[in-house]
Amino acid sequence: MIKNLKHAWQFLFENIDYPIDYQLISEYNKIVGAGHYSNPGKLKSEFVFISGTNYKPDIPNYESVKEEIERINILQNPIDRGMEMLASVSRGQWFNNGNKRTA
Repeated sequence: MIKNLKHAWQFLFENIDYPIDYQLISEYNKIVGAGHYSNPGKLKSEFVFISGTNYKPDIPNYESVKEEIERINILQNPIDRGMEMLASVSRGQWFNNGNKRTA
């Protein structure tokens, strides 16, 4: 996992000027999860539960994720964009695993 995080940081810095879109986020999740869980970089297809809560995130689809990323990218303040992305990916549980590491 540590090597994956190192590679993910390298990928981030190599693509720092690339616009944030589904392709970038998906590739980042793929790097974070390589060899540690099934289908890294792919949107989850089953319901998951958040421990200690009754919250059950929806199963995401490409269009809903794309729209959410576009909504966040409109924000002018980069700190606000980062915080919104962290909250959206983490709470939405877009991927099978590694959502907070990806966000």
